[in-house]
Formats: sequence, structure tokens, C-alpha cells
Amino acid sequence: YANISRNPRIAMVVDTRSNREADFHQAAAVTATGVVKEMVGPQKKRFPKLYLTKHPYLKEFVSSPTCALLRMDVETNYVVRQFQNVMELHIKK
Repeated sequence: YANISRNPRIAMVVDTRSNREADFHQAAAVTATGVVKEMVGPQKKRFPKLYLTKHPYLKEFVSSPTCALLRMDVETNYVVRQFQNVMELHIKK
């Protein structure tokens, strides 16, 4: 949280790897880059309810006064498939 507060530019990676040889041909990954912001005001009340719909066992964690709910504004997605097929997708606002 301290690092994000100083520099809100972040990258998040999601992939389908299974740590097998087939990953070179079948795995895909998306790297999203952008800016993260802490939710405040009405958003801060609305989104924990949505989150807890899926993860009700985290109610105590989400309700903690030291828990911050963050939102990523994605600017670019880098999609990699078949190990070297790369697409760059820019998000226009």
C-alpha cells in the first residue's frame, strides 16, 4: 500500500500456465497496465457488498478499518498467446 501510494502506476498479470510443455502452444497471458486508486465515498460502500457476495467468508477482513479497496484503471492490455504472439490493446477513455 505504501508503494502504491507513492507511485500508483501498476501492472497485473493473469495467465493460464500449467507448468507443462504444452504451455508453449496453449497458455495465454494478459498483462494489464494502468493506474490504481483507492475507492472513496459511495464507491467505498458499494463495492465491498459486491465483493462479499462472492467471498462472504472475508467479511471481517473487508470490514477492517485498515483494509483499503483499490480500483485499477487499465490503460493497456498486452495479450500473449502461443509463447510469442503478442497483441497490444489500448483502452480509450
